[in-house]
Amino acid sequence: MASNGDKHLDAEWKRIQKKTFTRWCNEHLKVQSAHIEDLTTDLSDGVRLIILIEVLSQKKVGRYSKKPRVHAQRMENAEVALNFITRKERIRLVNIGAGDIVAGNLKLILGLIWTLILHYQISIGFNLGDNKGKDGPTPKQALMNYIQEQLPDTKVNNLTTAWNDGRLIAQLVDNMAPGLCPEAASMEPQNALENATHAMKLAEDWLGVPMVLHPEDMVNPSLDELSMMTYLSQFPEAKLKDGAPIKTSDPSKIKVFGPGVEKEGLDTNTPAAEFTVDPRAVGRGTVTVSVMSPEGQIESTVEKQKNGTYKCSYVPTVEGEYVVYVNFNGKPAAASPYRVNVAAGCDALACHAYGPGVEGTDLRAGTPTEFWVETEGAGQGKLGITVRGPKGPIAPDDLAVEKETDSKYHVSYTPQSAGPYTVEVTFAGLHIQDSPFRVRVGADRADASKCRAEGPGVDGTDVEINKETWFDVYTKGAGRGDLSVHIKAPHGNVPTQQSEVERGVTHFTYTPTESGEHVITIKYAGDQIPGSRFRVQVEPPTDPSKCVASGPGLAPQGVRVNEPAKFTVKTKGAGHGDLGVKITGPDGEVPYEVETAPYTYNYTYVASEPGDYKVDIQFANEHIPGSVFPVAITDPSKAKLTGPGMNGECLPVDGPLVYHIDARDAGPGEVKCTVQDAGALQQMVGEEQTDSASAPLVTANGDGTFQIEYTPRNPGLQKMNVTFGEAPIPETPVRLNVFDASKVKAYGPGLEDGNKSGVMTHFTVDMRKAGEGQLHVGMGGPVNTTVTIKDQANNMVKCEYTPAIPGEYVIDIQYEGTHIQDSPFHVNVRPSTDASAVRAYGPGLESGLTTDTWAEFFVDYSKAGDGEPQVVVNGPGGGEDVQEEQVQEGLRKYRYYIDPDEAGDYKIDVNFADEPIPDSPFTVHANWKTDPSRVKAYGQGLEGGIAGDWTEFQLDMTKAGEGSLNLQIEGPCEAQVEVEDHDDGTATVRYLPVEPGEYKIHIQFAEENIPGSPFGPLFEPATDASKVKAYGPGLEHDGIKVGDPGDFTIDTREAGAGAVDVVIDGPYWKGVSPSPFSPSPSPTGRPTRSPSSSLPRRARGVSAKPQITSNNDDTYGVTYNPRKVGVYKINVFFADSTTPDSPYEVNITDPTKVKVTGPGAKETGATEGSEPEIVSITQPLEWGVDCNEAGPGKLEATLWGPDGNTKEVEVVPVEEDVYCVKHEPEKAGRYRLKLTYSDNEVKQSPIEVALADASKVRVTGTGLAGGKIGDTLVIDVDSSEAGDGGLALALGGPAETEIDCDDHGDGTATLTFQPKAGGEYKLDVKFAGEDVPGSVFTIPVIDPTKAIAYGSGVTGEGARVGQPAEVIVDARDAGPAPVEAKVTDPSGETTTVELVPGEEEGLYSGSYDPKEPGYYGLEVKFSGEDIQESPFQVPICDPDAVQLTGPGLESGVKDVVNVIDVFTDKAGPGEVAVELQSLDESAPPVESYITQVDDNHYQINYTPHSAGDVEAQVTYGGFPVGSKASIPICDPSKVKVEGPGVESGILACQETEFTVDATEAGPGELGIEVTTPDGEKLETTVAELEPRKWQVKYTPQKAGNHTVDVKYGAQDVKDSPFFVEVCDPEAVKAYGPGLERAIAQEEAPFTVDASKAGEGSLGLQISGPADCEISCEELENGIYKAKYVAPRPGIYNVQLRFADKDVPGSPFEVLCERPPPDATKCIVTGVENPGSFTVDCKDAGGTGMLEVGVCGAYVPVEFVSVKHNGDYTFSVSYDIPEPGETKISVKWHDQHLTGSPFTVITQ
Repeated sequence: MASNGDKHLDAEWKRIQKKTFTRWCNEHLKVQSAHIEDLTTDLSDGVRLIILIEVLSQKKVGRYSKKPRVHAQRMENAEVALNFITRKERIRLVNIGAGDIVAGNLKLILGLIWTLILHYQISIGFNLGDNKGKDGPTPKQALMNYIQEQLPDTKVNNLTTAWNDGRLIAQLVDNMAPGLCPEAASMEPQNALENATHAMKLAEDWLGVPMVLHPEDMVNPSLDELSMMTYLSQFPEAKLKDGAPIKTSDPSKIKVFGPGVEKEGLDTNTPAAEFTVDPRAVGRGTVTVSVMSPEGQIESTVEKQKNGTYKCSYVPTVEGEYVVYVNFNGKPAAASPYRVNVAAGCDALACHAYGPGVEGTDLRAGTPTEFWVETEGAGQGKLGITVRGPKGPIAPDDLAVEKETDSKYHVSYTPQSAGPYTVEVTFAGLHIQDSPFRVRVGADRADASKCRAEGPGVDGTDVEINKETWFDVYTKGAGRGDLSVHIKAPHGNVPTQQSEVERGVTHFTYTPTESGEHVITIKYAGDQIPGSRFRVQVEPPTDPSKCVASGPGLAPQGVRVNEPAKFTVKTKGAGHGDLGVKITGPDGEVPYEVETAPYTYNYTYVASEPGDYKVDIQFANEHIPGSVFPVAITDPSKAKLTGPGMNGECLPVDGPLVYHIDARDAGPGEVKCTVQDAGALQQMVGEEQTDSASAPLVTANGDGTFQIEYTPRNPGLQKMNVTFGEAPIPETPVRLNVFDASKVKAYGPGLEDGNKSGVMTHFTVDMRKAGEGQLHVGMGGPVNTTVTIKDQANNMVKCEYTPAIPGEYVIDIQYEGTHIQDSPFHVNVRPSTDASAVRAYGPGLESGLTTDTWAEFFVDYSKAGDGEPQVVVNGPGGGEDVQEEQVQEGLRKYRYYIDPDEAGDYKIDVNFADEPIPDSPFTVHANWKTDPSRVKAYGQGLEGGIAGDWTEFQLDMTKAGEGSLNLQIEGPCEAQVEVEDHDDGTATVRYLPVEPGEYKIHIQFAEENIPGSPFGPLFEPATDASKVKAYGPGLEHDGIKVGDPGDFTIDTREAGAGAVDVVIDGPYWKGVSPSPFSPSPSPTGRPTRSPSSSLPRRARGVSAKPQITSNNDDTYGVTYNPRKVGVYKINVFFADSTTPDSPYEVNITDPTKVKVTGPGAKETGATEGSEPEIVSITQPLEWGVDCNEAGPGKLEATLWGPDGNTKEVEVVPVEEDVYCVKHEPEKAGRYRLKLTYSDNEVKQSPIEVALADASKVRVTGTGLAGGKIGDTLVIDVDSSEAGDGGLALALGGPAETEIDCDDHGDGTATLTFQPKAGGEYKLDVKFAGEDVPGSVFTIPVIDPTKAIAYGSGVTGEGARVGQPAEVIVDARDAGPAPVEAKVTDPSGETTTVELVPGEEEGLYSGSYDPKEPGYYGLEVKFSGEDIQESPFQVPICDPDAVQLTGPGLESGVKDVVNVIDVFTDKAGPGEVAVELQSLDESAPPVESYITQVDDNHYQINYTPHSAGDVEAQVTYGGFPVGSKASIPICDPSKVKVEGPGVESGILACQETEFTVDATEAGPGELGIEVTTPDGEKLETTVAELEPRKWQVKYTPQKAGNHTVDVKYGAQDVKDSPFFVEVCDPEAVKAYGPGLERAIAQEEAPFTVDASKAGEGSLGLQISGPADCEISCEELENGIYKAKYVAPRPGIYNVQLRFADKDVPGSPFEVLCERPPPDATKCIVTGVENPGSFTVDCKDAGGTGMLEVGVCGAYVPVEFVSVKHNGDYTFSVSYDIPEPGETKISVKWHDQHLTGSPFTVITQ
């Protein structure tokens, strides 16, 4: 629901719009003496609506009821009006009918009027037509554009609020008529109404813009857009009236601009130096121009334009400084005078061009060419280059001009198609020598060999999986062709993306998705470029985990000292990265050598000392799998092995073998033995394996010696490997020859029937299961045959023999002198292999193959004996890959691929057993596969040329395969065609294009278009000057005047190739011929003809120089600027020939030199808004016209009369070129004479005169009878029958009074004035300077406005309920008249106020008693009328009815805004005020302000700045409300809060407290609130300890940040709110293995979770058998990671405290145990001394199980003692046995100590 304010605004804009639309209607209705008072009622009968429509449309509506009396007639009239609008005028109306008009529907009527305004005033006024808003601007946009054009220096944002301050309308008025409102620039926005009134009055008085919108409505914020548009749309028709009070501005504000006043830029070739003078900003005046050249003053022209500017020009003919003077009303304008430097003209013939681009040397389509232009000696000028080809001008991107020196230019261009080209080179607009140049561009033949590809994407640099790479292909200089790229990956194709970097450079990108070799094929025009096919190795992304390191150099055991240790690192699949290796040992870093191969790195290092080594391998700065590698290095060379079979002797099966090893000097290590027999690996490690009798058994003797027992169960060559420390012992491996002759086997084809004579055969003797022995093979048969025995290792031999002839052979095989099984063998041999039995067949061996296909055939060798087929295929390009597939035994299928680019003969060689089979080699011819895309067409005939000449092109079908050729040529005419077939796959096509234009050549091969088809060659016509057309106003016989450009066009589009030239001769006038003129270069750059030539080539005068401009479409624009009057001859040439109708004769006149005298004749013609000269109707109208200096032409006159029709006018020659123009007037009114000379209006035309008759003026109206002061007296003046003339008014009287004249524009006017004083006024009315009938008029006036009223009963000041209200009336200056008064109270009761005359005449007084609060209406009348401001609205209040409430009334807080609420709903109108005063005189003042909450509710806001009492007195309407109030003030800043309850660190679930001390803060109310982290409120207890001092207690229940809010007097005390951090050690959780058990010397970790315990410090402490420290690290908020290392076993106590409180479970008791046993960490000392030694096991873990065994040389010792010393150290003693070697075995938890068993030698 809208508010009252919204309704008011809505009503405002409607009111303004209704007033505006009503005035607009009346402006148009007054021509018919009609008037509208109210739109809702005055249009209801339809009559005035019809009259309005007829005035607007200038059409008759038709029959209607002029005096409708009944409703039906009114409805009919409204229907007539609406039908005329919609049907006749075709104006669209929305939602309005006749009933709405008759019923007075204001909303719809306003919409109707706006539609009429929009159509007849705005749309028609701005020529918007019926398409407004569609193809053009909307009416609003058009109006905004117009306003913006008038105010170019001001941004106009809208049509409403932007105009409210009146400044924009003032600026618009001054811009429409400069100087009419110059004060617009200094107007202040606060004077909005004054600004608008002044400007709109000027617009109405002097521009004829009716004030349909009043100033007070323009400045109203509710101004609506439609009203403003209605008013502003009148301005385009505004005309300045004569006599307007124009104030001329400073001439320095005149704008002068253009090349004619610029310091540089002109030369003597300039046809005309033009500039513009814009005086519009300074008002009316006269512009004069004079120009001084180096030779004196020269002629200049000044021509006024329709927009108020002046076009000026002069012709610079000599070099030097020119001075241009511009004056306005005789004063210099702007920066006048202007000094202009004119340079010497140029000589285009001095320029010359050279180079292939203009000489036609080897020009190819798509290939850049170049030439140079030298301009030395040509003077100053601009170089112009135009290149046109068969398809028009070349693109700007294909043409570049570079200045190399001051007189040399480099030009490059790229012709995009073949054919003839024209290169035009101009200098200063003129063709240079030999220009235009004709060159021919040949077809572009692609050459792939001139292309190249570069970039990592083709050279393989840093190419990885899923990583984009790139390369560029350069085709510059390679001609035109299609570029194709194909990338083949190991398992598919890779897509590419391409973009053109610049012409001839294409950028390609691709992203490989798999590793391996990628093949990139790049073709240009179907051919591979150099380097194609590129092979790129794609790497996977960097991934060190894909690296593999292996080799003996990384084995934990087996590496020997002083021997190369090797290992290999393979990085294939790991991507790109650096490989780093570091080897360290007991003596530091070990050097190494490395050999590299693709993805393989072979490392070698040599360790000089045994010990523990580490090999660190990193790839891309990350460890590879397995790194760091530990390597233990020993010296096995000092271990010795003895036993049977080591000298190679044979060993029997099942014979026990015993071996001894002495490793005492080889260092610590284990002996391992493996034996390989019959393929099985059996291994025994140490001394514990005894379960297999056939496995080697190793026994450690405990003194560094070992024994191996082994019983072989299987015959054969067996290898016994013996290692020490996983490294081979010298003389190992030992080869054991274990044999069993019964297990020798012989087999193979050589022992079977079917072998062929002359063909080697073989058989195998397998002794692997028999062991090693002596083998004997013998052979008998038809001939002696040698058997060759070849050892195949592993106890197998291959026996080969070649039977020379067929027959039966006997083979004898013995092993160790005994026949093996089945020996002797009987073998039947048949004849050898037969290649003639092989048969080859299939399509791959037959003719009819084509390129780009697979060919296959079969080879059947099943009947040819043993042997293998061999197939070799050689094509035109060399050897071809052949695929082979075994179909079945003796039958194979072969496939080979015929390359798309390799047609021709293919040779297939098929051999069997190295012998050719029948018909081999086979020759197969592969034809080209039918492929229209391989047909190439090229030649001039496909690109264009000159029509009428034979042309040709070539066809190359050699690689296109079989197919029919179809050729069709379409064009402007049928072309004769000849085709010559060269019988080699090529052909020449010749054809004759007779007519010029574009032809279409369709070429199909195998019924498909070949590349480029259809071709579109363009043929230009042959040169023919007779087909040149020249046209334009510059060639017409009449119409061109001096200073105007003579423009015309030359069209050579049908004339072929040629250069255009124009020569102008003249002027010829009254016997004066042009003076001789020296030759100069023609516009085409060709030399002029001699004087005897029949065709004039250059003007002999300087009055008109032609300037020729190419339009780049074979048309040319020509401009010349004639400077003198006379007859000119214009010669047009093309290709040195005269064109049709040339030369053209043109009469040049100067209408400004026509001089006119007579009535109304002025220096310049009448303009819009100018007033005509008033002439008596009795005087004849005659004008004299002198054309002597205007040139050859014809004078014509046209005269319009007052009715707008032309009148008869007579033009009478007086003498040569002097005329008299006459007319006899019949009626008074305005006359307008237009004079033209050769179709150009003369300077003084048009001439306006007005005939006036003052005797026919009539003055009437009620205002002549007089009136009263304040009345508007209205007088009508009718001069409609008096003709045009000025109306002069003069008003005199008791006081100076202005009189307004409203000119209705129809010869009538309304005079209005408001007399300012009483008495007689004299009105003098004159028309055309003469008194009208009845003038001077006497008008009586009285002054009742001087009566005034005052007093408390009038203003309300000092008036209240219960006290008399006084009324005084002063009418002393108003004259005698009755005075009366009456008052109406708020309840509506009216009483008369008795006014008693005073002692002084005209002075009255009285009073009335107000009984209730509210507004009283007081009416005071003088002479029966309300005096000024009557009736008065008198506010009366009742202060006793005011109510005061609010906390600020009871108490207040220092430095805080305190509030007192005031309610006045029962107190009537009045103003609330307050006075606040501190009782302490030294206290600072109390600040206060009052805010209104709603209509009857106010708030007093006050801020005291000291504690204590404040006295407050509230008043209403100036009267006190109640008595003064005393308000106590407190100071919360002096409240002290102390105690642990407001400090952090308190514990959860424990009560805490704090105190609040307000003893120094004054009286106030205490407020306490404690908030938990969850937002809950804690319960608090408050106890008062003493006055204004309290104790507060509360108990937090959980950890976290608590908020304690303390307020005093409802305000936070100092530091409040307090943030208290509560911690809860019980919420701490500790867990982890380090709190449960520990292993000595190992990390024991545990976790402490204090995330829910609040803020607090964490303390950690550990105590136990040995000192150790706990390290702690906070991982995240409240989560800690702790660890410690207990140095020795025992019970440890771990104490955890949080906020100095033990956490749950603290202290934690942790049992620390010893680590698992590790015998290698035991240390033996003194063992080398017989009898005793010590063992230190403190760091060896375990629980203490030490075992010691001592054995003498033959038997164990009798006594061994082991004593524990208490700290895991042991003392061992034993009986010294007999002399010899003693073995001591020491074990820790069943593990030998390092070195155990020890060997001690006793003496």
